[in-house]
Amino acid sequence: MSNQTPQTLRPNLPGTLNLLRLDPIHCPSPDFSSIPIPYTYTELPNPPPSGDELISYLKNAHILITTRFFLPSSILSQLPNLKHVAVLAIGTDHVDIAYCEEHGISVSNVPAANIEAVSEHGLTLYMALRRNVVGMHERTREGREWKEKGILTGGFYGGLMAGFKGEVVGIVGGGELGKEGDFPFGDVMRGK
Repeated sequence: MSNQTPQTLRPNLPGTLNLLRLDPIHCPSPDFSSIPIPYTYTELPNPPPSGDELISYLKNAHILITTRFFLPSSILSQLPNLKHVAVLAIGTDHVDIAYCEEHGISVSNVPAANIEAVSEHGLTLYMALRRNVVGMHERTREGREWKEKGILTGGFYGGLMAGFKGEVVGIVGGGELGKEGDFPFGDVMRGK
């Protein structure tokens, strides 16, 4: 059994933890109800303020929660209470990681956050290409052929629309998506 009390598991945390969400428009905020100490949760206004007004929002935060908000050392250096930057995305290139490491500010991200969305988007683009969705949409919007003939039957932009029967789709790549992408068609996509 561990000798650690709940207090020793939370070293250097304040009595009330101040969480600040910087860009809530990009994805929903996590549920913080399981945080075992009192906390405040605030969202930065949209559009965000700049200069001194921005710093006045940020300076009391212990944890900054962001998706894409730029946090260079010029901003981070003005935040004496900051303990952690939680990036709700894969990339952390918008956060000055070197500054954070030098000043004991931890940074976390979500490495596999968009694998499902990217695989679905790729599959959607593939299907749109095979079915000539964009070309047919443009022809319908032009309206000329539709008005003249009442139907879109003449040559297709980019060739005839093709179906998927008999198609074999290969996933090429050594990253997370290529190795373990959660494709909507699962085993069918992997040829099992």
